[in-house]
Amino acid sequence: MIAGKAADVLRAFEIIQRLGPDLGMDLNLKKNELVKFNEEPDAFPPECKRFFRNFNLLGSPIGDAQYCTEYITGYVKERVQHAHDALKKIQDPQVFHFLVRCCASLCKVVHLLRTVPPCFSGPALQYFDEQMRCAFSHGIGLLFPERAWTQASLSPALGGLGFRKATDHAAGAYIASVAKSASKDGWSMEDAEGWAEAVTPYCS
Repeated sequence: MIAGKAADVLRAFEIIQRLGPDLGMDLNLKKNELVKFNEEPDAFPPECKRFFRNFNLLGSPIGDAQYCTEYITGYVKERVQHAHDALKKIQDPQVFHFLVRCCASLCKVVHLLRTVPPCFSGPALQYFDEQMRCAFSHGIGLLFPERAWTQASLSPALGGLGFRKATDHAAGAYIASVAKSASKDGWSMEDAEGWAEAVTPYCS
């Protein structure tokens, strides 16, 4: 990833293009992505993919609130739902429980909790929690009353089943991630998008 002024990024790009082949690094222009913040023409090869402001990096959306919300909603409804539907076909309840808890529960969205402000992801995470509950109930053939599912969302050490709710952990995960990054890189946590909304529940 190269970031900076257009002229500086282009200069770095041309150096990689010129010197890369001798070092065993050939650029596939069709796989190069260019994120622009204005609509002015650029001098990059036309084969490069171009995005305007909104893009995703390593599975996390970066951009305005609408883009982030739509990205997370699509991720949950497509990729996570697909995993849940596949796991429902498992006939052994114990195997089903283990695989859902370890492979298709909070771990599927924890990278989003740490990188996206909770105010952008609220509805999608609520949907995720509902689908998690539905998938598990289907897999073991048992409907959970609200109080029972609350207990199931606790860790096994506390008498639960380990199905932590994404909505319960979203703010804490985001705050921890922002605080660590700010401390390491020397910027103010309060400058992070959605910081005020994330810390409000802990200040009331």
